[in-house]
Amino acid sequence: MLYKYHKHKGTEAERRSLEQIKTHYRELPWIKYARKATKKEDQEGIDIVVHTKNFGELFVQIKSSFKNAEKFYRKHPDKTVAMIIVREEYSDNVVWREVKGGLIRLRREILKNKYL
Repeated sequence: MLYKYHKHKGTEAERRSLEQIKTHYRELPWIKYARKATKKEDQEGIDIVVHTKNFGELFVQIKSSFKNAEKFYRKHPDKTVAMIIVREEYSDNVVWREVKGGLIRLRREILKNKYL
């Protein structure tokens, strides 16, 4: 029963995050659209795929705690994702702020590495 609760909590955090991207993506002019990860992508540690206008896809991983984020990084040490912590009690505005910040940081990191 506890597993189902945590699974639901994670699914709900992913849903809320994707909803916020779809609602506010125009604030980040380089985003074309976002979608839920496919089953295969999900198995590879991706929850949301953000398609950009000029440099491909950004991968997003949503976690409900820092502890779960640390577990993810131990399991996927080489994965380049925007790791977003979305807690149950976060308002929609806070969820968007966290997601937006994570996407901006990941984009900056990718562009920096591309031009080094």
